[in-house]
Amino acid sequence: HPRFLPRSPYPLLPCSLLSCFVYSPLLFCCCIREMGFFGRSKDPASASSSSVQKEIKKGASATALDFSKRQLQDIPANIRNAQATELILSENDITGIPEELAEMPNLAVLDLTKNRINGLDPCVGRMKNLRELYLANNKLFYCPITPELGKLSGLRKLDLSSNQLDELPMCIASLASLTHLDLSNNAIKELLPEYG
Repeated sequence: HPRFLPRSPYPLLPCSLLSCFVYSPLLFCCCIREMGFFGRSKDPASASSSSVQKEIKKGASATALDFSKRQLQDIPANIRNAQATELILSENDITGIPEELAEMPNLAVLDLTKNRINGLDPCVGRMKNLRELYLANNKLFYCPITPELGKLSGLRKLDLSSNQLDELPMCIASLASLTHLDLSNNAIKELLPEYG
């Protein structure tokens, strides 16, 4: 059975198939819209930043990239050159949001669910095209750069569930386009008056 990217109707191509096209013009054909890199190898070394760096180069024109469950601790710098609108980095060991993600020109959906992120980096505020941000199941116990998150005027979906937040981030009041907010499974005891 084919696997699908979250929130996407397009099936992922197994790497066993993708490997056939490494040197083929088909890899760069405009009809290729989504690339996933699941089941690439049982060798732990395949989860390294260097292997992902090569895969980013191969899928530079894909509209969605899935690097979930790769044991990644950092994201290769060449991610800034990817044209993807959707980037899936869930279930890794990432601890922060790198500057390179803010330089991706078309990024609209960023999924960092189930990582080890404990705060929001300043670069978040520069992701002007971001529409959906998924940060569930991380280590967020406070938002040290809350004004940066508040700059995402086009953000529609924000998932901060299953973290360690004990109060509602004030920056949420600035998110005028927000239609979906998930704060479940946190330690928040009360809402501010404007949210009550």
